[in-house]
Amino acid sequence: MRICLILILFGLKTASGQSLKLSEGTHWMMYDPHLKMYAFSMDSLSHYKHMALDDDTLSRYLSSVQVWPKDKWSVWQGYYFCSADFPDSGTTVIIFSSHGGFFYDIKHKQYYCVTDDLRDSFTAYFINKLKAYYGKGN
Repeated sequence: MRICLILILFGLKTASGQSLKLSEGTHWMMYDPHLKMYAFSMDSLSHYKHMALDDDTLSRYLSSVQVWPKDKWSVWQGYYFCSADFPDSGTTVIIFSSHGGFFYDIKHKQYYCVTDDLRDSFTAYFINKLKAYYGKGN
């Protein structure tokens, strides 16, 4: 698997409105990482090549996330665009880092991270999903 080594340094933004309850997401989808999804409309998401993620697995990982500290920076070394439906927010796009266990909620402009004890298995979950997507097994 070829890993994108693009380094993007994001400054943290202040959340607008209430934080999202990520564990309540359903219909999780991960979009083909080779697509250039820098500019997209929410209406066009269904037209992108994607695969379903397991709602229960994501709920377990995301049930104990932490809000990323506002004074901490993140270095992105690859990412996955995902979307999910939320009871109070509708469809939301989340950008997951391919390393480090952190991610960004585009709609609410909030960074999060999984707890340290789940970081490695969280990252492995996405790697295994990509291997399955590209037919390379686990």
